[in-house]
Amino acid sequence: MDEMEFNFEENRRANRIIWNRPVRIINPIQLPALILNVSAVGMLLNTHFDESLAVGKEIEVVIPHATGKDIITVKGTIVRIKQFQDKLQIAVDIK
Repeated sequence: MDEMEFNFEENRRANRIIWNRPVRIINPIQLPALILNVSAVGMLLNTHFDESLAVGKEIEVVIPHATGKDIITVKGTIVRIKQFQDKLQIAVDIK
């Protein structure tokens, strides 16, 4: 599988697909981000550090379609954050 790899960990609520796709956080702050993986119930993002991104906060992410013509806005709640120097890895439960 080139573009998609499946991760079947036993403790996950849903299977994750490795995605590595540039996106944009639009709420609670506007920042570029990269989706590392996605599932039916959540996603994992990398972005720059910002204090407004915290566990329990609502988040909105704009995902452009591959053609660039359409976008989808995904809303969720931040459930976990790991900080690596000036970068954040954010786990989001999708609503």
